[in-house]
Amino acid sequence: MKLHFDEKADALSLRLDGAPVTDSQEVSAGIVLDFNDRSQVVGIEVLDLNGSAISSLTFPLPYFPGFVIVRV
Repeated sequence: MKLHFDEKADALSLRLDGAPVTDSQEVSAGIVLDFNDRSQVVGIEVLDLNGSAISSLTFPLPYFPGFVIVRV
């Protein structure tokens, strides 16, 4: 697992494994999930981390049953 913050882009990226990304889907404003060729989530990106994308987050993650992202 790798975590990367791009200060210039104001984006946080979490790679869960090294599998190639074959598809991406924005599941909420500024939240992008990356998928491998078996439709498994291999990455999560949070865009505009210090702005609107993170300021109002409270939503379930349909690809991770039981997990919820909340604003802290």
